[in-house]
Amino acid sequence: MSKKVYASSKANQDGTGTLRRFGTPSLIAQLNRQDRNWANDNFCGIGEDPLYGNQDPNFRLAVSYRVNGNGNGNVVATIGGSYSATFVLAKSGNSYKIDDVYYHGSSVKKMINADCY
Repeated sequence: MSKKVYASSKANQDGTGTLRRFGTPSLIAQLNRQDRNWANDNFCGIGEDPLYGNQDPNFRLAVSYRVNGNGNGNVVATIGGSYSATFVLAKSGNSYKIDDVYYHGSSVKKMINADCY
């Protein structure tokens, strides 16, 4: 799952779009909420690519993965050896979807919820 996420992000150079593709309805709803705010010049929520932790991602950096738990836990992706993002996964049918991403110690969903109306 995580390898597909970063492969898609690298191909499309769009981390938020990638989260929409692999996200749960709950995560997608929060991203849409942020988009509605941004469309009205209320810049809130996340201002950078949460998959890479900055506004100008280097899509060529190596990514390594580690699963927390017994195969159905969170996945930690480490990018370039220094930045990491933790994916909270939710079972969806026979696969998993991303329900949230923690980066720089914060939850994407919580940041959007706290900052956007």
